[in-house]
Order: sequence, then structure tokens, then C-alpha cells
Amino acid sequence: MHEELIAEIEDWRPALQGLVHRQMPLISSGNLDSLGLMRLLVWIELKLGRPIRVTDVDLIRDWDTVDAIVRFIECEYASR
Repeated sequence: MHEELIAEIEDWRPALQGLVHRQMPLISSGNLDSLGLMRLLVWIELKLGRPIRVTDVDLIRDWDTVDAIVRFIECEYASR
């Protein structure tokens, strides 16, 4: 899932092509703008098969890196 997400992020932000790695700050660094965040939200919702309440998410803690996003998805799956 890590590589799939990295490919998606690079597709959303071509300027990051070849630069995205699992621990790269995405939100706190400004690498993902508001449109990128919306795309990320939709991607996560598709992976989970249900909507996410963004107000229940700490964006920096839960979604700032590829590793954190994958961990968030895995935890959400486990809690179902």
C-alpha cells in the first residue's frame, strides 16, 4: 500500500516525482495543498470503503507521512 500511495501522491503533485518517501512530511511541509488533502481523503475513504469525518483526524499526527497514513488505514480496518 505504501508504494501505491507514493505513486498517487506523485501523480497529484508531479513536482514531487521521485522525491516522495515513506517518512517525508506531506502536510506540515506544504507538499500537499488543500486539493492534495481532498484527494488524499478520497483515496483513504476508497481504501476503507466508508467516509471519514475529517474533524476526528489529527492531520499532522495521522496523515503527515506515507507511513502514518498507512498506519491510520490499518488501525481503522482493525477497529471495524
